[in-house]
This record gives sequence, structure tokens and C-alpha cells, in this order.
Amino acid sequence: MPGPQDDTKTLLIVGDPALSRSLMQLVLNKLHYAVCCAGSAAEARRAARRSRFALVLVALNLPDGSGLELGSWLRREVRSLDEVPILVFGDAWDEASARNACREAGLQGYLAKPLSIGRLLGIIRELTQQGGTGEAGATEKPLPFRGRELMDPPIDLERLADIADGDRQLIVEIGSLYLATATRYVEDMRRALGAGEELRRLAHALKGASRNVGADRVAELAEAAEKHGTDEAGLGLLERRVEEVRRFFEETLAGAGSGESL
Repeated sequence: MPGPQDDTKTLLIVGDPALSRSLMQLVLNKLHYAVCCAGSAAEARRAARRSRFALVLVALNLPDGSGLELGSWLRREVRSLDEVPILVFGDAWDEASARNACREAGLQGYLAKPLSIGRLLGIIRELTQQGGTGEAGATEKPLPFRGRELMDPPIDLERLADIADGDRQLIVEIGSLYLATATRYVEDMRRALGAGEELRRLAHALKGASRNVGADRVAELAEAAEKHGTDEAGLGLLERRVEEVRRFFEETLAGAGSGESL
């Protein structure tokens, strides 16, 4: 198998929930970045010892420890990461303290959620100096949905086009990934009815996945379920909102790319 191109930069993403990690990997691969994903601090330490990275993104809360502690360890113990940007991201109760802790550990900074993929891509490009910042926004690309009257769509088209850099086929792939994962989350939430903590965890994950792609109506319902719980009627409404997104993709992007249905 041929190796990556000389200008390919490899990123390490640690601890992000499954959909966001998969979505980021899909988008970054399309933009000619290589992506290594680690689900825990232990996995990240092993990866850092055996590979070289151009940038590291670490979730604040990891299943086996603190993202701040991992970032500090990577900076202190891994020689190949001496000058590599390391960023921590997540939901901190005290963002100022998180930023100060990052500075004290010699990390590049703290990114507070919600963090759009479009903004994150801009930060990645800037810190890895790939593609530069001069071209970003230099020309405004039309939305790849010409010939359609798009009245009050169930998804933020500009955010989606920004994530995909106007690539219609990539939009289809992102939509397919989101719909498959959102459907699974709702099914798991139905099985978790009455299990408060598990239901909140699933609702939180669905909220984040939906915000990432601009499915804000789904995200609002998921946030309400995270905060207040839900019932059969609430889950039915969530399912209908996800179905609205599915119909939008099928009707608006019919025939795009490879022609595979969503």
C-alpha cells in the first residue's frame, strides 16, 4: 500500500464521541489530512510513542482520566510533540480555569463546546499551516442545491456546505453518517427509557452530533431530553424530526455523487 503524500499531515484526535470522531475523520480525510483516533488516554499514549503528529486534539473528559492531564503528559514526556500544537476541547464548568490550566501546561489552548466543525477546520488549517488562511472566505461558494426552493429546511445548509467546503458528494456522505448515527441514538434512547443517566448520556451525544451538522431542531429536542428526560411521545417527536432531515436529503440531493440513497 502506498504511503501518504509528502504534504499529508497526521492529526491525533483523543476521546471524542463516536459520531463526531467519525464525522471529523470523514471531513479531514477528504481535505487530505490523515487522522488517528484514540478513545482513551492509554490509547493516546501508545499512539504518541509510535507515530508523529502535526496536531493533537484532546477531549477534556476521557474515560480513563483528564484531558488536561493527558495533554500535559504528552507535552512533557513525548519528545516528538515538543513543538506540536496540543488543544483541549469540551464542556468546562469554568472555562477561564481550563484556559489557564492549558497555558500552564504549555498547551495551545482550550476550545469550548459547542464547537462547529467549520470553526475547528479553520483552527486546524491555521495551526498546521495547510491551505493557509488567505483563501478562506476569499470567494463565496454557492450552496450546492441549485434549482430547488429551499423553504425552512430542517438543517442549516450554510453550515453543512461550510463543513464540506461546497463538495456535494461529501455533503451526501456526511448526511448518511449523521442519519445512521442519529437513528441509532434514538433507538438506544427508547431502550433506555426510565434509565435516567444513560438516557441523558445518549441525548447529550445526539445533541452534539446534530449541532455539528446543523440539524438544530433535532438538537433542541435532544437537549430538552438531556435536561428534563423524555417519554414515548417525546421520542416519537425526535424520530419525526430525524425523519424530516432524512426526507430533506433524499429529496434535495437525489442523484448526487454516486447516486446511493440515504
